[in-house]
Amino acid sequence: VPHVVAGLHYGELRGELEALKIIAGHRPAAVVIVALNPLPGTPMEGVEPPPIGEVVRLLAIARLSMPRTPLVLGCARPRGDYRRALDVEALRVGVDAIAFPSEDALAYARSMGVRCEFREECCSLVYLEL
Repeated sequence: VPHVVAGLHYGELRGELEALKIIAGHRPAAVVIVALNPLPGTPMEGVEPPPIGEVVRLLAIARLSMPRTPLVLGCARPRGDYRRALDVEALRVGVDAIAFPSEDALAYARSMGVRCEFREECCSLVYLEL
């Protein structure tokens, strides 16, 4: 289950689309997309995470290029307003699962009639039940 880190090049998307093309050619069991979450004490602690719209675009391209592959928004992504906005937009473009979803995402999913299920396992294992 490959993971693609949006914004790994100091907050910029550079090779992520190429990574999705390569991944799509191998028919993975699932794909996890995460967003750079700059951590204190690291060389990128002052880097801005990628714009939410760019991460959503990456998710949409993944969904369109692999329509039958489970698509997961993984746990590594910034917290706060960023997470709340990204989670809801991820649902709008068709992700199958979100690791540690925000309350806003849960409310939005439920308003769409989506049955929410919670599991204590790595996001890369969610495809086993989808």
